Parts: sequence; C-alpha cells; structure tokens
Amino acid sequence: MTEQYFFRVNGMEDGSCEERIEKAVKSMKGIDFVEADYESSMVITKGSATSAEISDVINVLGYNAILVAE
Repeated sequence: MTEQYFFRVNGMEDGSCEERIEKAVKSMKGIDFVEADYESSMVITKGSATSAEISDVINVLGYNAILVAE
C-alpha cells in the first residue's frame, strides 16, 4: 500500500542537505517519491516504507525528522 508522509526535518541548511536526504531515502526499499525542501524544513515521501523506517534513515544522517502528517 502506498502511503504519503510529511516530516519536519530540523538541521537542513541548504541544497546539499536536501540532496543528501533525498539520496538516502530514495535508496530505501519501498520508496516511490521523495522531495526535501530546506527552506520549509519539510520532506515529503510516497511509498510502502513505514514512517518509522523513513525517519530512522533521516535521523542517522544527523537530522531530526518529526512526522507531522500522514
């Protein structure tokens, strides 16, 4: 089942942060779409990966991902 998640991600400072997060999340099994925006501190994902799996990947990169909507 495809789910859409919105995360507020603390620590994104520029476009390189966006690219780093997008690359890591895109490499996950079950991710169909990811978009990171440092100006709004938001990451949007679509796919079958769980919100916990996605936030774990983002957090391992040194950011703080908080699920804000499903």
